[in-house]
Amino acid sequence: MAEKKSIVIKLKYPTGQMPGKKIPAPKTVTEWNYKRIAFAVGGIAALAALAMYFFSSDPQKTAVGKVASVPVANNAPVITSEVVQKKDTATEASKKKVIRVQLTSKIVNSEPVGEISLPLKAGEKKPVPVYFFAELADMKGQTVYHEWLLDDKLISKKTVNISDKTWRTSSRQMIAYTTNSNWAVRLVDEKGQVLNEKKFTVILDK
Repeated sequence: MAEKKSIVIKLKYPTGQMPGKKIPAPKTVTEWNYKRIAFAVGGIAALAALAMYFFSSDPQKTAVGKVASVPVANNAPVITSEVVQKKDTATEASKKKVIRVQLTSKIVNSEPVGEISLPLKAGEKKPVPVYFFAELADMKGQTVYHEWLLDDKLISKKTVNISDKTWRTSSRQMIAYTTNSNWAVRLVDEKGQVLNEKKFTVILDK
């Protein structure tokens, strides 16, 4: 009796498929990292706010306690509060070196004798002498000036060279009555700073 032989039939199917069944196409699933998204959005918002601040801020604004240097027409220098403060301090220090000032009608041994009565009485044809006395300290080697003014116009100017630590000086002006009656005499240092000033009015001596 002949031996029976088994026949094996192999079938090949396309990859991803099974006999009698279709495998659905793969789906793409997107997962969102919300923390990273929030961080990125926050960073962009911060950069935008910073840019708006710089572009919209006033260029003249400065930090507290600072003074902005604003261009001035005709190239005029800008004086800051710090410069003004230093100048005022120097002026006050110079004024403290003036020990005495006095308007008098007479000087004896470099000292004033009495004070004149104000308003000053003077005649049209009979002028009266007025002395301006000043005593200074710690100004050795410097120069000061006595300036006499009538209605803000300089009438005379005396130069005083200081040769000692303490120095007394005086100047005289003959004053007559005129329609212009507002006088002033002032003590000025070599930098043009007024160290002291005396004002007085002249009336007709009848």
